[in-house]
Amino acid sequence: MLLLYFFCFLIFSVSCYSTVSPDIVKTRIFNGCENYEEILGITVEFPPEFKRFRRPWIEEFKNISLFSSEALTYNWIWLKELQIKGLKTTFAEFLNLLEKNNCLFITYGESTKDIFLGSIKETSLLKIEGESTCNVSKIYEICRRKFGIYKCGLRPTKEYDRVTFGVPDDNDRLLHSMIDPIIVGSWNSTFNRPKTHWDFTANAVGIYDNTAGKVLLVDMTGRALRDICQHVIDVPVVQDNWPLWASGNLVKILRYYNLVADQFYGGKDVREFIMREVKKNFNKTVTLIFVSKV
Repeated sequence: MLLLYFFCFLIFSVSCYSTVSPDIVKTRIFNGCENYEEILGITVEFPPEFKRFRRPWIEEFKNISLFSSEALTYNWIWLKELQIKGLKTTFAEFLNLLEKNNCLFITYGESTKDIFLGSIKETSLLKIEGESTCNVSKIYEICRRKFGIYKCGLRPTKEYDRVTFGVPDDNDRLLHSMIDPIIVGSWNSTFNRPKTHWDFTANAVGIYDNTAGKVLLVDMTGRALRDICQHVIDVPVVQDNWPLWASGNLVKILRYYNLVADQFYGGKDVREFIMREVKKNFNKTVTLIFVSKV
């Protein structure tokens, strides 16, 4: 039990060190919660070449919402200037590469929340994930032709495999703000999955850039924006389904402590549930790997 509490403390401590130090906060970015506007999803369309793909915010029986924000647009433009770890290529150049190959890309996950809040830090690597309208085999070939096989992770063999752009070893990360190797999955591999597969509500968000000056926050649960702005930790399913949502996935459960380090707070029921799940599913190796990537 002492070991369990030690690791929980270690996760919290490392997360705090890498995310809340006041000396390393970027001063050129802003908080999207200070000015945002809800956009009617049906009015937002993909460019003509991608119209055959179903827009994730037009999903029946799902409360997905769209929001625009001047701060989000500004932060996103700043983010696109950063290099991807191990590639010597900026995020903007990565997006242009996919666009030239007729691949649309939507970002999602933990870093989306940070981009919206303007809490991107100088020394923290941004973990960008997303899904593309191109299948993973084509995505891998795009990466291989541009950067070589050693910069593209493992060759995908299944539809839901993902492709990694970049490598984790890059000494320049100590000198510059950088983006962690970018992970790309196939279309509908995130947004179209059951809610029990999603992350905490504050992390269940995406960013859609129409490449024509419009940057939108995709709120997958319909309450992610509220939880982000109020710094609330919650689960995207009703409480009876929390055990199914957790499903023994220790990495998903441990992301709770990343949110706590970012000054988010869970209610009593959420806190007690997370502690029970950590205790039940604790694995020293998995926890150490998780801590090493914070």
